[in-house]
Amino acid sequence: MMELEKNSLQMIKKIFQGLGDANSNDLAQHRITISVFFFLSGFIFSTFTSRIPGLQDRFSMNNAELGILLACLPAGLIISMPFAGIIINRYSIKNILSISSFLYIGLLVLLGFSTSIWQLYSILFLFGVTRTFFNISVNTISVVLQAKFEKKIINTFHGIWSFAALAGALLSLVLIGNNVDIQSHVLVVSLVCLFFTIIYYEHIPNMVSAKTKFKLIDSKQKGLIYLGCIAFGTMFCEGIMGDWSGLYFSKVGEVSNKYYVVGYTFYLTAMLIGRFFGDKLMAKYGESIIIKFSSFLLSTGFLISIIFTSPAVIVIGFLLVGFGVSCIIPITFLLSSKANDVPVSMAISTISLMGYVGFLLGPPLIGFISNALNLRWAFLTCFFFSILIGFFVNKYQNMAPG
Repeated sequence: MMELEKNSLQMIKKIFQGLGDANSNDLAQHRITISVFFFLSGFIFSTFTSRIPGLQDRFSMNNAELGILLACLPAGLIISMPFAGIIINRYSIKNILSISSFLYIGLLVLLGFSTSIWQLYSILFLFGVTRTFFNISVNTISVVLQAKFEKKIINTFHGIWSFAALAGALLSLVLIGNNVDIQSHVLVVSLVCLFFTIIYYEHIPNMVSAKTKFKLIDSKQKGLIYLGCIAFGTMFCEGIMGDWSGLYFSKVGEVSNKYYVVGYTFYLTAMLIGRFFGDKLMAKYGESIIIKFSSFLLSTGFLISIIFTSPAVIVIGFLLVGFGVSCIIPITFLLSSKANDVPVSMAISTISLMGYVGFLLGPPLIGFISNALNLRWAFLTCFFFSILIGFFVNKYQNMAPG
């Protein structure tokens, strides 16, 4: 196992050679390790989202019932979010990320073997709680690492998440197309993720934040609220694309159930490309300009997908949406870390909390609107929230120092 671990690290180091300005082997290894955990997060989550239509059919749920079920995950995220920043600020971030990684994998297995809707409710809620601690931990470390590099690397981490999500979607497309059952699917994914977690968890950097007491955000940190509103709109759209894009492509585009993942795959591809180019664009044009342009791409993409019902045109809309959401959340995390007197983990948890409120409201809202009207009218809410992102970045830019 030690020899395999050594060879694996050497192989991945070649991939990252020349991409950053790390001035030590430790920094390079830390970047590799955190990249692996971003990959695991995206791979596991994409596996879950790709099986949502199958779960709906398996338990004979209508759209409203599915919306309530999907709300369980962000409910777990939001309820645990206020505690995550405080706990990570007080205890070993390495231990928290390690434990949450193993739990995340185990819950994916339980999800595949659930036999009742009530089991699904419980598992998805715990899935959300675990994902909170996983995400806040890995994003806190990524922001701290960014401060140690001269070049921008923050979007690349999220690009790796998108690459993993795309890989998970493509694997799902193959397995679902060949009628592989969900139990076999989650077992394969879980074993692969467990393998890499065992190899890399010892290399997680143990970056302990200064022990700062919790306090309410005062007017000096009002910028965090604006960034949180941006995250709210972005994650409202991103969550709906993850949960509903497959159903939208299948029902509005009228494609075969075997190909409903295609639209989501194109969306993830655009997100992947956007994030790997995002660091260079951010360095050239600045954070606020990138968010404004992203807001334009989001609103345009959703509008195209709503107006036209041709699968090919819907794919174009999904591509624009993917480019639009690609860099907003990484940038808001980076900007939130600059807030005075707020520890990085707590600043990120504040942004994440507001973002996941949007993530929580999105699934049931889309479910209820689509049940009352149709999915096209339901997706119109994403168009409006896309426009609001541009409004709040202007508010943040006007108050930000310098």
